[in-house]
Amino acid sequence: MEDVACDDANGVIVVAIEGKDKDDKNGIEGISIKDTTVFISNQSRNAYPQQDASFIFTIDSYTAKNPTLQAIYDPKLKDIAGLAFYHDKLYILNDKNKLSEYDMNEKKVLKTKTLPMPAEGIAFDASGNVYFASDENGKVYKYKASDFDIE
Repeated sequence: MEDVACDDANGVIVVAIEGKDKDDKNGIEGISIKDTTVFISNQSRNAYPQQDASFIFTIDSYTAKNPTLQAIYDPKLKDIAGLAFYHDKLYILNDKNKLSEYDMNEKKVLKTKTLPMPAEGIAFDASGNVYFASDENGKVYKYKASDFDIE
């Protein structure tokens, strides 16, 4: 398992599972759900549109055996790990210790912060906290979102 997302409308937890890939390093890594759209990241050091590139895509359903690809987003970030929405912005963990704020409408990174630790997973709560999961030490770190200029 690589990441987890909550489908609040249906009361379901959805898990991203990385399958076998050519080099055992790249592949499905992050997942987030906004309204009814499922956002998934492909982790790679390759720039889009190269083969097996780093990008985000959306699908129509996480329950379909063969979901339909809806859109591709190229935030021009490498090694995309975790994804989470907060106040209509997509937050992307990338390059092991970077957190980028991405505007889906403008299709651009608004800002990037360096985290004090490597992180693979990200989540926000309704109280303005952000959580980072580390696969290096198995810890979850809690901060105020405002610590990273997240509003």
